[in-house]
Amino acid sequence: MFRRILASLSFLLVATGLFAQSLPTRWEITLPNLTPQPRTCDLAVVDDLDGDGFAEILVGVKNQNHDTTYVDGFALLVSGADGSVIHTLSPPVAALSFGLCVVALDDLDGDGFRDLGVLSHRFPISSFYYGVHVDFFSCATGALLGGVDSVLTSPPAAPTLETVTDLDGDGIRELAICATAPSFGGSPAIEFVNPVTQSVVTSMNYPTGAAGQATVVRLDDRDGDGIEELLVGLGGLTPGFPGGALTLHSGANLAPITTWTVPSSGQQYAQHARLAGDVDRDGVPDVVVPDNFFSKIYVQNAATGAIVSQRNFPGGVQYFFHQATGSLGDADGDGYDDWFAIDNTAHIRVFSGRAGTEQFNWEDRVNLGNIVRAVRAYGDWNGDGMDEFLVGFGAKVSMMSMVGRRPYGGPQPLDLTWRHFGLVGSLTGDLEVSGGTPFGNGVIAASTGAANMTASGFTLLIDATPAKLVTVAGFGFNASGKAAFGLNLSQPAIAGTSVYVQALETSPLIAASNGLELLFADEGMRITGITPRGVLGGETVTVQGFGFTPTVTLTVAGTVIPAASVSPTAVTFIAPAGLTYDASVQVQNSTGEARSIVFNPAPTATLFVTQGPAAGGNSVVVSGGPFLPGTTATVGGVPVTFLTSTSLAFVFQAPPGPVGPATINVNVPSATIPGGVNIPLTYTYL
Repeated sequence: MFRRILASLSFLLVATGLFAQSLPTRWEITLPNLTPQPRTCDLAVVDDLDGDGFAEILVGVKNQNHDTTYVDGFALLVSGADGSVIHTLSPPVAALSFGLCVVALDDLDGDGFRDLGVLSHRFPISSFYYGVHVDFFSCATGALLGGVDSVLTSPPAAPTLETVTDLDGDGIRELAICATAPSFGGSPAIEFVNPVTQSVVTSMNYPTGAAGQATVVRLDDRDGDGIEELLVGLGGLTPGFPGGALTLHSGANLAPITTWTVPSSGQQYAQHARLAGDVDRDGVPDVVVPDNFFSKIYVQNAATGAIVSQRNFPGGVQYFFHQATGSLGDADGDGYDDWFAIDNTAHIRVFSGRAGTEQFNWEDRVNLGNIVRAVRAYGDWNGDGMDEFLVGFGAKVSMMSMVGRRPYGGPQPLDLTWRHFGLVGSLTGDLEVSGGTPFGNGVIAASTGAANMTASGFTLLIDATPAKLVTVAGFGFNASGKAAFGLNLSQPAIAGTSVYVQALETSPLIAASNGLELLFADEGMRITGITPRGVLGGETVTVQGFGFTPTVTLTVAGTVIPAASVSPTAVTFIAPAGLTYDASVQVQNSTGEARSIVFNPAPTATLFVTQGPAAGGNSVVVSGGPFLPGTTATVGGVPVTFLTSTSLAFVFQAPPGPVGPATINVNVPSATIPGGVNIPLTYTYL
């Protein structure tokens, strides 16, 4: 049947303009200016601070030159919904390369949010090594919580930070600083720091004079004692140095459990090791480990070291940048965790956990100076079943997506994949077929419908009826049994549908590939957030999202009100007077599609620290909110002045008071409660 259908059609090449999809960039921000140019150095996904359903992102930024010339840098806490800036973090004293590394810590101040760590260099040790310092900040307020001077040093681009296990039993996980020890001749070293006491718990040092890099990966419990384990990678640069190994350590006492390497590994094996997710779905996490000496990348079982897959990687990864490899989650929506590597030309190359094939190859060809420095998995940002990921390149940070293809139909004799060469602003790439007979012949077909049937000896996974076939192309396999087809995906030709593609070998053998769903349908409308969270009436409220039509119907607390402005990504309105708490806001497109979000929650308040000296003078932090303009606080009836305040938290200096309990009364103005909402908190003078 399928042969007859093909015979009735002209063989057409899959050409430009047949398909369309949303851009791979969900949002993108340009960093504030630094001289000569800001450069994204690190990314960390933290907690959902504003309750909009999107985890926020910590961005480390320094200038593009090395430390000896420019003393600057900063970190930004930005919204996961749209990249808008929540806090800007700066070093408390002059520092070199502040923002070079960032990390999400445990909750250090007891406010319910994981707090933030930012690495800098405080002083030069030599012409190439610098003293390492880490500052700790509140995620809720951006306030400085403290910092630690490490005894370690590092070259300008080499240190790494990782939150690991709780080594001292105080309930807070330690921070691992991976750098070098000057007392050991510049050899790799790891310090484990308690971020609450800001003291070193223990350390690991390696043989004197051995240049190289160490890295730490936090695993789940592998030895049954209920404590997370650590995987330590050590890769050397010095000839004769016994580097190039991964060691699994007990999270209880750091005792080595087992050590492994790989066949023919080089000195630079294990300079980096990052979680790749559970690539083979055996219930055990896997790690991706590059070996730049032999230009290979391995995916290995994190408990046994067994090789799950390996790839040749000519030129190696960017080993001086600690986010050169890692997990992307399930980026292509096929149920398997995928992983990435940044190559030595600063391309992001994404590999399928299911097939091990390269799925995506990205660079910013619009601005070639924007070299990729950091990539982080984010999670499924828009609910389409594909995990998004963050990319830091040059002076930009983007939330990107692998939307574009989803394998289906299970493994078949041929493997059909989509390799992406996208720009910011368009999508171009290849469909690639592998597993065919060298120099054999085949066809590739695209349809608006999927199927699952056997026809003429083929497993047919697309609907091949003439009314649904979009195009059919004949091709020949090369000497390796592969064939590739160039695509440039631009404006929609088939609105509101996905396109299904399958490749078939017709001679000398009969074989079929998996199906590939090209997700070029309109994503529809989505609400991603609303600001401000609380209102009194008269404020301009912005509903963020995408897919809004030029005309919308806006309903707030059950009443239809006019929109002040409408764009594809934002709808604004003026908050009505007397708005009740937890009001529903619904936006309905002209197509009839509607989405809702709840805002204006009743205010809450929580104390970070519940006690202090009777002499007063200490800082008291209250979190919760939304704290509207006009919010006040008293301690034992004495009004206090806020040192800093946001809608989520405020800080004041405690006045003196008698020993014993005192009431902190927080008053938040309200549109519906005369006199506002009073929230009593108990504070104890010691």
